[in-house]
Amino acid sequence: MTAVAWWVKVAGTGQSAYTQERWDERRTRMQADGHGSSLFPKRPRIARGDRLVVYASGSAALYAEGRFVAIEEVISHEPEPSGHDRWRWCLRTQLVVAVDELAHAPALREIGVSPKSLRQHSHIRLTEQQGRQAVRLIEELAGSRAP
Repeated sequence: MTAVAWWVKVAGTGQSAYTQERWDERRTRMQADGHGSSLFPKRPRIARGDRLVVYASGSAALYAEGRFVAIEEVISHEPEPSGHDRWRWCLRTQLVVAVDELAHAPALREIGVSPKSLRQHSHIRLTEQQGRQAVRLIEELAGSRAP
């Protein structure tokens, strides 16, 4: 069995910030369906069971620092073509733990990540320590426990 890898995954783009409204729609849809899709421009090297720390693109401009809103677990066996021209690859994910309010979400700096490191990337690898710290921070705000 391989170890779980941790990643920061960007939600939204530089041209289209990930707003509270977009987060509400995604969270509600994922809670109702039990899963969601995460899109990538290039085929990701992310595996089933890996954890994604979901960073809200544009949150630094809206709230003075980059924030992350959720931890999701990859449930796809491998990336699949999405059919989208820009975001060609898709992974299915399920929520592990999430915050409700983007304005109160933890900052990337609290797990040692600069939003600048994500400018040209849809995702970057984290250490296990960074990933576990992200879970702890979200759990504190969400009042729930991750498996």
